[in-house]
Amino acid sequence: MVVSSLPPPALRILSLLDPDDPFAAFLEQATNGADPRLVGLALAATMTVDELGDSPLTEAEVAIARFRPGLYTKLQRLRRGLLVIFVGPHLADEELLEASRGAPFEHTADIRELTTLLWTLGKPRHRLPRRDARMLRLVLPATDADGFPGTHAVAEISTDEISFFAETGDDMERFLVGSILEPASVVVAKDGSEAVVDLSLQVRTVYLDDGRYRITASFGRPRGPAAPPPWQRQVLGWRCLALLRGALTRGEALTVTAEGDGQEHRAAMVVPASRVTCNEEELHFSGDLPFEALTPVVVSFRFRECLSRFTTLVLRRERGASAGLLLKLPSLIEEVDARRTVRHETASLAESSAELQSPLFLEKAAGRVVDVGANGFRMRWSVPNGMPIPIGTVFDRVSLRIDGATLRGRAILRNLAVDDDDAPSDGGTLLGLSFEPDRASSAALPALFARLAVPGIVDGSMVTFENLLELFRGSHFLSEQMETLIAPLMPQSARTHEALRHAPADLFRAAAFRGEAEILAYISLVRGYRRTLVMQHHAALPGRGFGRRVQSGILQYLEGQSDYEYIRAFFFVGNAFPESRFGDFARKDHDPNAIDLRVFAHVVLPQATEIPPSPGVDVREATDADLERVERHVLATERGLLLRSEDLGARWLRLGPIHERFSAIGLERRRIVFVAHRDGVAVGAALLEWSSPGINLFEGFTTFRLFLFENGDRDGDEAIVRALLTPMLARVRAAGRPFLFGLVPAPLVERLPYLLRHSDHRSWSFTVRRDHLRFFLQHLLGP
Repeated sequence: MVVSSLPPPALRILSLLDPDDPFAAFLEQATNGADPRLVGLALAATMTVDELGDSPLTEAEVAIARFRPGLYTKLQRLRRGLLVIFVGPHLADEELLEASRGAPFEHTADIRELTTLLWTLGKPRHRLPRRDARMLRLVLPATDADGFPGTHAVAEISTDEISFFAETGDDMERFLVGSILEPASVVVAKDGSEAVVDLSLQVRTVYLDDGRYRITASFGRPRGPAAPPPWQRQVLGWRCLALLRGALTRGEALTVTAEGDGQEHRAAMVVPASRVTCNEEELHFSGDLPFEALTPVVVSFRFRECLSRFTTLVLRRERGASAGLLLKLPSLIEEVDARRTVRHETASLAESSAELQSPLFLEKAAGRVVDVGANGFRMRWSVPNGMPIPIGTVFDRVSLRIDGATLRGRAILRNLAVDDDDAPSDGGTLLGLSFEPDRASSAALPALFARLAVPGIVDGSMVTFENLLELFRGSHFLSEQMETLIAPLMPQSARTHEALRHAPADLFRAAAFRGEAEILAYISLVRGYRRTLVMQHHAALPGRGFGRRVQSGILQYLEGQSDYEYIRAFFFVGNAFPESRFGDFARKDHDPNAIDLRVFAHVVLPQATEIPPSPGVDVREATDADLERVERHVLATERGLLLRSEDLGARWLRLGPIHERFSAIGLERRRIVFVAHRDGVAVGAALLEWSSPGINLFEGFTTFRLFLFENGDRDGDEAIVRALLTPMLARVRAAGRPFLFGLVPAPLVERLPYLLRHSDHRSWSFTVRRDHLRFFLQHLLGP
């Protein structure tokens, strides 16, 4: 990402923004010397792409624009070496990378970040010559218990980024765009001695270069006294609007402060919620606030136990009846003191108390628990006079009694507060403690949180297979046609369900509502892949409202778990509730590394299906080299989220670790990979997931998917697909299963008549990353 080694005055900025764009106004103000750090940067007149002409530009020139499809490609065709900075709402790195095709770009959605970026670009930069880069190597730590540290050859290194090589056999999951490589070490070897530099890296680009991957990563920001505090930053857009509206609905006041440069301090203006309105793009603050147009301001507010803040720009002052300020709605927000998990109030519970013991004190600390969460609790204690309680005190024996359950473990004092004026009768000191439960309590905690959040929910492992079938039939979740189709698998499915009922909680978990004589609602979670829990078997008797509550309960359970990274769910196209809730959430979030929503066609081939031969196409089970070919195809054509969430990296394609966990309870869960070759060249692959009947009643864990490689003959795609289906159907027949079931991308089915003849239904596949779970839960429970 080197722009130039020329002195700062040589840096020239071309603004491709609309003249009324607030970023354009800020840019003109900043580059005319408003910011002392940017002195010497010249701003060219605002122009369109077509006005750039054909004269070559220097490396030191930068174009600043909002992203539009085709804009980047057009810029790069006109100018080689031009750095483009995209501003505005967050865009996925993959989208920018696809447009840039490896050319340099930057992206920012915050005026403060743009200031910093321009200042950085204005400084001279230097790149180590390639001949000197040979004395460097990059060392990364192991990522898994059975992994090993990786050493990589360095291609280039500059003042802000490093390029290095990874072999095709390496674990590519760690090198997905946006991934943080930390800790990382650059080893400098020269004249027989070595020096090690520790740093943090973030992956920017990944592409295949002469049989191996070339990876470019930028250096992390230094953590010094002048660095900003490590706020948890979240890409918002629509989410910022949702948080604002939620805070305003609850009557929360907003605090507005001018963003100073360290020398100017202004009093914060507290604006009541009644004087604030917002839409999808703007905030309006009524009244007389002392801020002029183009003033950067910081707005902060508290909502749901979290202090949120963002930096934005005053667009203009309003006069007349609507007097006040008009502010730009930001696309980034910072959670300054957000709790990592939801806290559940215990005031309404019949029994909520804690006893703490520490080697430092002779007597126990006992009192009422105020609230509890997955990472700690608060309690009141009448501290004996004069007893010092230092922050960091360890209580090695802790007993919590919450809603009839007893939890044990150890706790560490994190904070305390004394209520003098309104102290309740049970004590005036409030202790905040982090809680480390023992193994038994750790398994019980998630179910407790689900019960606290959704009263009436029970552990679904008590539901027998007969109870479950009765609910599925009564709720129309299981049609007569489908029950007839899977009838040969019912005895095996019953045994599978019995094994899952006694499986470890990290492998299988279910929640249910139970009436006096029947199950009213049910949902289960199964570990489909190493990092992914699959939400399935969601059924409820109609007209009673229990379906939504049991779904909320299982999501509350997930809030208390930490051993997963993704959640996945399927639902039929046309199913109104999930389409509106799951679909709207996925469409509103702009981060494809966190949310994925796509349509799969159901391809069902009865075991008696005759498949026409495919002359010239040879199919075999994949070798290790074939697995690497599949991985390269996935990296080139799919989002990084799918590579991680569905174990599509070469090292994990056969689902070895997850198969071991299912084997421990007598069940099967693995993946068989077939690769098709024509004239010795790999042209396609099929992944057949093979699992015990009944893990998913509809055989959702015994499915196939297809990949057609780019070097395949497009006219011969049907022959390749038929050749790949043949060995999979043979396995189905040998196992006595009634059909071969595939989830195939709808566009692929539509253009292949053979698959289209065997396809009748469509399903949405929804995958969400764990750190978006709370927002999804709020969306699911919203109006």
